[in-house]
Amino acid sequence: MRRSSLALLLATALVAAAAPAPAAAQLDGVSGPEAQRTVDLAGRWDFTPRGGARTTIAVPGGGWYKQGFDVPAATYERRIEVPDVAPDQVTALELGAVNHEATVSVDGRRVGTQTTSYTPQTWDLSAFVRPGGTHVLRIDVRGRQGLVSGPGEGSPTVPGYAGPTYTVPVGVEWSEGVAQGIFRSARLAVYPSVHIAGAHVRTSVADHALAYDVWIRNAGATARTVRLEGALDSASGARWDYPSLPDQVLSVPARETRRVSVTAPWRLPRASWWWPNVPYRPGYRAQLHDLALRLRDAPSRLGLPGQRRCLSRRRFRIRLRRGLRRARVTVAGRRVRVARRRGRLTALVDLRGMPRRRVTVRAVGVTRRGRRIRERR
Repeated sequence: MRRSSLALLLATALVAAAAPAPAAAQLDGVSGPEAQRTVDLAGRWDFTPRGGARTTIAVPGGGWYKQGFDVPAATYERRIEVPDVAPDQVTALELGAVNHEATVSVDGRRVGTQTTSYTPQTWDLSAFVRPGGTHVLRIDVRGRQGLVSGPGEGSPTVPGYAGPTYTVPVGVEWSEGVAQGIFRSARLAVYPSVHIAGAHVRTSVADHALAYDVWIRNAGATARTVRLEGALDSASGARWDYPSLPDQVLSVPARETRRVSVTAPWRLPRASWWWPNVPYRPGYRAQLHDLALRLRDAPSRLGLPGQRRCLSRRRFRIRLRRGLRRARVTVAGRRVRVARRRGRLTALVDLRGMPRRRVTVRAVGVTRRGRRIRERR
């Protein structure tokens, strides 16, 4: 599984984040899971302004007002090709910023509606697209002029106006040049079925502690047991004796999201802190710390193969752990013969001739002391 990185400022609060595996000069306020594959959707989109004829528009391009369209709402549309990474992949549409209300549809099927102001929107398209398929993506957007309420006529930007008001935060009501529509990046991103969906870092100078919450999403059809690993490094090029972060092993049920919390002591000297109240002290240099999070399959107690390794249409042998007296193994509901080879139980699995798909391996092992171990992958 892939890693997700966050930039950490050790102070009373987390105030900055970074893209995965950044250098100090690349901090840009963005963090999150690292995609397996991305498709940049920047370019010319079909565009239909409300009350106008169909034309094209640049995305991002700063939105429709910047490109000469003074309308309350409009429709964006284009064809997309979805990368084929894995049958159970998560395919997301990520919009860098939208003002304000966006309704997304794929091939005429409505995905949903989100309302934002100057902030990103993320859409899970997995149930609406096929890996390797081509689809029609449509986004109906209402700008601030399409989101007003109350009696009266006119524009809320006129001084002394007492009529309708905007129902979304617009930042500067008096300005006509506020970006409308999709005005930042647009891309498709493919993630593994189990991935880090989000993280929140909490720091305490008073307690000399670092804590973080991580949300792990399992979009697959079977439960998964994973191990969350964390490591600290300097994003400022300094050398610190960072604390070791404990691994966390957890089971995430199918199509659910689970949160795990981690706390570690912070015994680095005061020079490792970020001091927001004295940013211009002579010789002062802010210290940025990078928290890298990584998900891995938890080790199998019985020796079953890793869950990310594709074994479709192959013939392979499962070498069960040592110390088992007997074992029973089934693959896709069919029992597999288990034999002892060189003192170790093994099961020969033959998936040749079967379609490429996710299969479930179940095993029950009995140790020499009679303890029964069950596992499924």
